[in-house]
Amino acid sequence: AIYNLGWPVQVVITTNKERFLNERKCCVGIGEQLVSSVSDAIWPQQCTSADAFDEAVEIAWTSTWTAAYSAVACKGLVQRSRALLPG
Repeated sequence: AIYNLGWPVQVVITTNKERFLNERKCCVGIGEQLVSSVSDAIWPQQCTSADAFDEAVEIAWTSTWTAAYSAVACKGLVQRSRALLPG
């Protein structure tokens, strides 16, 4: 459907959300570090078919997930002085 609409897809992965705010257990994690990784936009017009678009989104999801969780494991984090939206 997104391919036919011509809308872009951007993958955003954020780690440790469940530790920061767990609605099921009604608890909040104080001092938890969240890491976000954001992919480039993927435009349907850049792909030759809907299947190619789906594959591009899957590749972006996998690489964005890997980047977010690798940053946590490797401590390759950029500390910010204030909260910022990704991008």
